[in-house]
Amino acid sequence: MISKYNFCPETHPRIELHFLEHFSTSKAKNAKPPKKEYLRCKLIRGHKRAIRQLTKGIIPTATLHKFDIKNSKALSIWEKMKKIYDDNIQFFVHLSKTEAGPKTDGKARRQVISESIPKSFNNNFCSEYFQPECVRESFYYYVLLIYAKFDAGLLIEKFQFFCCKDDDHSVKCIDKWMMLKDYITIFMFTELNLTPYKENTELISLPDYKKFIILEDVFVDKKCNKSNTDETLMND
Repeated sequence: MISKYNFCPETHPRIELHFLEHFSTSKAKNAKPPKKEYLRCKLIRGHKRAIRQLTKGIIPTATLHKFDIKNSKALSIWEKMKKIYDDNIQFFVHLSKTEAGPKTDGKARRQVISESIPKSFNNNFCSEYFQPECVRESFYYYVLLIYAKFDAGLLIEKFQFFCCKDDDHSVKCIDKWMMLKDYITIFMFTELNLTPYKENTELISLPDYKKFIILEDVFVDKKCNKSNTDETLMND
């Protein structure tokens, strides 16, 4: 499915992608696609927040990574992230601080604002953030947590941008969200000259393509029936 967007890890390991052009910041006709730095910022801030919640034993209910505690797969992912955290507590405690970020973050808590602090979530900052393998491992499961319930409407709510301008989503929408997942687990790291963390795990959630194929068949049938009805009325 992803190949239709020329998005193949094997053939384009370091390609600068325009993947966000498939999304928009609103349903308006002239809506612009979200910026890549916005995505990086949202994900890294969310990952830090998740680590702080793990520290306090809080189950997230209103964030990018919120999940239903009744979702056993999501809960298992959360427990996996907790295990990674427990194995690297001192490291993650520092990493998760709001002031351990670009100048835009944690201003009130900074003792000194150094000129060496990155001004934004640029390549240098992101490369440094994801340098340790334990962070890439934790982030990999963080993305799995975001996608624990593969629902286009929920993903729109979480990321705050749109895959289409319709209320009823299609297989193409699912392909876009799959493409985005591949970007933030693979290409975001190869762009930073880092090795992506990847693990074959039963905790990976996949969309129900069958459901969308059935919905599209119903839509086509309705469209055909409407056309036949309109043609009959014209002939009458």
